[in-house]
Amino acid sequence: MDIRSSIGLCESKNVAAADIIAACQGNASGDLPENVADWVTAHGAELTAEDVELALEAVGRVAGEESELAELWDDADEPKWRESLEDLSERLRAALR
Repeated sequence: MDIRSSIGLCESKNVAAADIIAACQGNASGDLPENVADWVTAHGAELTAEDVELALEAVGRVAGEESELAELWDDADEPKWRESLEDLSERLRAALR
């Protein structure tokens, strides 16, 4: 695996973690896999507003100009990916209100 692929994988994990944090705050994007839903039920209340803020920052970095993952998706001409990041950001912001 080259460094670019490794960075993209880390950024993908950040997005997945942010999505789980949004779900923990009652703002899931839809049906979660059973094992994730179980984890959210068991541990979701442990997460704080600070965790939500960190997740929001991570999503912002992934969507930014320096992001390898964003570059890959932009090269693939997939606007729905950016829309999904904006949706995720909005679900996280809603948890902070």
